Amino acid sequence: MSITVGLIAKKVAVALLSDKRTWKVIGSSVVVISLILLAPVMILMSLFGGVGNAITLDSNQIISGLPTEYQTQIVQVDVALVAITKEISKQQVDVNPIKAHIIYTYVLMGYEQGNQSFYQEYVSCFLDSKNDNVLFDNIQSKFKIKILDNERTQIIEYYNKIVTKKQEESS
Repeated sequence: MSITVGLIAKKVAVALLSDKRTWKVIGSSVVVISLILLAPVMILMSLFGGVGNAITLDSNQIISGLPTEYQTQIVQVDVALVAITKEISKQQVDVNPIKAHIIYTYVLMGYEQGNQSFYQEYVSCFLDSKNDNVLFDNIQSKFKIKILDNERTQIIEYYNKIVTKKQEESS
């Protein structure tokens, strides 16, 4: 009986393997199973650029791809932030330049245009500031602007997040 079962199995195998449709089914099954097993690995490698490769971005390449007016604004802001940092050192003000940069970008960006003494006036607002509210009041008075309470809160929260992140990175 085992010989007849063996012969029947052999005939069935020969019949199936000689049919092109069977090979298509086998091939498709192998491809599908391979994709199921390899897809997660391929996705992870594409996300992380392979093993050991880091994605590096050149900010100059990014900026050069922007429209000219945006490039000009970025350069102007960069010049302003450098000028603020220099003025802080010049006046020997005890303030974190990051705080001065954040306040400038939130409420004073563009005020330096046509004002020769802007950076001196701005940094002088930090001199007599015992706390953040006094600082914001000094800026409002000096530049005749209104800084709402919610804006003050946002600025200080953003500043605190940046300082905390920098401290975590350095430790």
